[in-house]
Amino acid sequence: MVEKNAVPWHPRLAAAESDMSVLVPLLEMNSKPSVLFTKRSIHLKSHRGEVCFPGGRMEKEESVEEAALRETHEEIGVEPKSVEVWGRLKPVLTRTLTNTVVPVVGCIDKEVLKPDSVQTLFSVSLDELCQTARYTHFSSKSVDYILPVFFSKEFTVHSHNQEEFLPSEFRIWGLSAIMLHQLLCIMAAEKYKDTLKLPFY
Repeated sequence: MVEKNAVPWHPRLAAAESDMSVLVPLLEMNSKPSVLFTKRSIHLKSHRGEVCFPGGRMEKEESVEEAALRETHEEIGVEPKSVEVWGRLKPVLTRTLTNTVVPVVGCIDKEVLKPDSVQTLFSVSLDELCQTARYTHFSSKSVDYILPVFFSKEFTVHSHNQEEFLPSEFRIWGLSAIMLHQLLCIMAAEKYKDTLKLPFY
């Protein structure tokens, strides 16, 4: 069962302000705490086909949480009132290293998900994510990074665009993987604590 007290108000849940935010949606599937992801369309200009969390740029005078909830509603149809916001994770640098994205952790009920969403939506249990964590090497501006990457063959599809290819295994990497790493360090510390050790996260 997904319980709010499983995510205490940890220092990592107090982030600095940013002009972008995403929602890291938690839900219960088959009696297991799980995380909801979206798969971007292969027809988009940027980050095509990547697994990510719903979110985007904040509007004027909008809070981090308000932006994450608004973008989630626009992208996957989940209304803000259907999300119980639990807190924030540490801001994550974008690929350009010029900005940060604040992950907002929130809990939703699987019943609010729309099966006819234009987005491909799927969820993976925390147990599966802990077991499939790996490393990947990334280079940017002559600097090498070791970042987490997750693979999942055990997932639940909530919505799928029939025009898009549905893989037998999802790969979660980049900013989403860093955010997921932070979440697992808090919510599944006993199972995940020795899997990956990254600086700053």
